Amino acid sequence: MSEPKRIMHGLSSTREHRIWRGIKDRCYNPNRPEYKIYGGRGIKMCKSWKNDFTAFYKDMGVRPSTNHSIDRIDSEGDYEPSNCRWATRVEQQNNMRKNVFVTYKGDTLTLGQLWRTTGVCRSTFYSWHFHGKLLDKIEGVKYG
Repeated sequence: MSEPKRIMHGLSSTREHRIWRGIKDRCYNPNRPEYKIYGGRGIKMCKSWKNDFTAFYKDMGVRPSTNHSIDRIDSEGDYEPSNCRWATRVEQQNNMRKNVFVTYKGDTLTLGQLWRTTGVCRSTFYSWHFHGKLLDKIEGVKYG
């Protein structure tokens, strides 16, 4: 009996392929350090992507730039077409589970986003937050 035919897509040396392999490792390889916060929490890769890089590549396409990496829109959700995007580091940082959200001028923002809009020195801003003075110092801010 012969081995199954391997599909040759010519993309195994691309960054997109390495990203796809990284997702699989995070989700399915318990020997990887990241496994505990991905696969160990039940995060998985959709069936169509798991064993078919070309399906992943068809859905995600080429990374827009070297500043983009894969991001799950819902950080509790799986790696699947409706929950993944190419995002910059700042976009990913604004999408982390540990973020603190505030409302400012009708918009929901992370603390990092609020800090960028204020022009206040970063260390001063976070000092206000950690000492419970942010609400006093920036008018109109509400936590939650």
